[in-house]
Amino acid sequence: MISTASRCSICILVALSLLAPDARGVAQDDGSWREAAPPHLVPPAGPQSGIVWDSRRGRVIAHKGAQSDEHPATTWSFDGSQWRLEARGGPSAGEGSALAYDVARRRVVLFGGLSSDDAAAPLGETWEWNGKKWRQRSVPGPSPRAGAAMAYDAARGSLILHGSASGDGETWAYDSAGWRLVSTAGPAVASPAMAYDADGQRVVLFGGDVTSVTWEWNGSRWAMLSSGGPAPRTGHAMAYDAAAGRVVLSGGFNAAGKARNDVWELVGDVWSRAGKIPPRGGHGMTYDANEARLVIFGGATRRNAGERRETRVRHRGKWVNPVPRDERLPSSDTEPYLFYDAARRETVLFDSITRQTWVWNGVRWRLRAGPSGPSRRFGASIAYDPQRGRAVLFGGAEFGRGALADTWEWNGRKWNRQSSSGPIPAYSVAMAYDPRRQAVMLFGGGVTGGAVELRQFWQWKNRRWQEVMTSTIPEQRAEAALMFDARQGQLILTGGYSIPLDETPFMQTWDFDGTDWRLLSTDGPGNRAAHAMVADPVTGGLLLFGGFETQTSSYEPLNELWSWDGSIWSEIEVPDGDPVPFPDRLPAIVYDEARDEFLMFGSNERNGTWIYKRSR
Repeated sequence: MISTASRCSICILVALSLLAPDARGVAQDDGSWREAAPPHLVPPAGPQSGIVWDSRRGRVIAHKGAQSDEHPATTWSFDGSQWRLEARGGPSAGEGSALAYDVARRRVVLFGGLSSDDAAAPLGETWEWNGKKWRQRSVPGPSPRAGAAMAYDAARGSLILHGSASGDGETWAYDSAGWRLVSTAGPAVASPAMAYDADGQRVVLFGGDVTSVTWEWNGSRWAMLSSGGPAPRTGHAMAYDAAAGRVVLSGGFNAAGKARNDVWELVGDVWSRAGKIPPRGGHGMTYDANEARLVIFGGATRRNAGERRETRVRHRGKWVNPVPRDERLPSSDTEPYLFYDAARRETVLFDSITRQTWVWNGVRWRLRAGPSGPSRRFGASIAYDPQRGRAVLFGGAEFGRGALADTWEWNGRKWNRQSSSGPIPAYSVAMAYDPRRQAVMLFGGGVTGGAVELRQFWQWKNRRWQEVMTSTIPEQRAEAALMFDARQGQLILTGGYSIPLDETPFMQTWDFDGTDWRLLSTDGPGNRAAHAMVADPVTGGLLLFGGFETQTSSYEPLNELWSWDGSIWSEIEVPDGDPVPFPDRLPAIVYDEARDEFLMFGSNERNGTWIYKRSR
């Protein structure tokens, strides 16, 4: 708690800063940005709604449901070698929704799935994608459900939907007139998969959690086709391989939730083994007519764990990655965490979504490790300890779950889990190394639910957490920035937010002198959070980039660059026409000592790798 005397001292400092002349410095022009590597985009990892072939546009289409307020639903296209982000928004449901392409109406259709909120309730919404945007159709139809299978029946010119996660036996048809119930006597199987067999002019259904029976739909009724072949499973994918003239089934989860790696082909009523894929379930599979090959994407190695993000295509019986090796880069549509490893003289990036660790060689990123180390999460924090030659990662939150309090260290080769006791579980804490205390310092953070922020203050030293007690302490906040100012010998804290956002204090700059906190300024870059801050070895001050404005209704991201000289903030203006990164919330920036330049990696899908270099 802050004493009354401390509160008074803060009030005096604020009043003096308001009476003093404007503390904002004159704009500078002493450096330039350049794009070092373009953005590399890949759909989010994990279970998908499925992927389908859009014959009108000649592209594979994938949809990923919303993961959180900061990660809305996205729609992607794949041209055979590269993914492209087509749109944000649309159907919020992802996991358990049914996706198929309506050839007659030239629309991608999505039905049902689980809502993206904490309740994860099944939905009964019907959405259509016309190649540019999603539109919800208000038509009566199946009851809300997840785990249904859907395929286009070309012989009868309509989409067929069957089943649910609970084993519903209804069969529905969908066309321009809407939905109609065509059968209630279908197989009562949970979470099956379907594909249209063009050779036999039939819809083929397989699976569910307790059955290995194969069924066919002839337009009016279901008939058992086979009881042999693949073992029972859910989360498998099915598609028709037009080049081979057969239905193909891949992967899925067994009863214990472990992903399978087998591939099967159906000819007539006989299944036969047809190779292997890297184990996965909950993935999508479709036929790419342009390249005459099957494509799979996404999935997981276990239910709710081990998310996969790579793309595979079937080529001469083998499943290979179609993306050229030198183009396999960290995705820009992620939350990057950067640090400079002084012991090994390299800049390191950790992608908390794919759990991959990359190293920058001055020209391109190279994969060093992964997926390994910390579990998939958002809102983690990283700081580098130069004395020990280790990077320290703390906390974050798992999607759909609670905040974390685990601590990890990177030793140049791999991540190792450390102590789990210490700070309150939190995401978006501020962290930096303080050479005076020879410790990594941690401040603030948010807790699950986004309604409570913290003002906790801890240090990581001798591989354990110790709480730091001070008489004065900044207000609670999350997504603030913390960095050591070598010129002044102070630990600097800037910005952040608290709920409600419109009551977040004006942009504050605090310093910690090793014993206590002091409010230095309430002027400069303006109200912002989720910005990046880095020490500037040339000036001995700090640079600040990006973030978002906390007291506007839109909370738009920013791309301003500011400099702190120990007493005032000055905006660094870029001449008109010069390149500059796109506005970015949650960017990462670090000083690359080996190359004497600043390296920025964006979380905005339009930003890739950027370099800022000071004029000398």
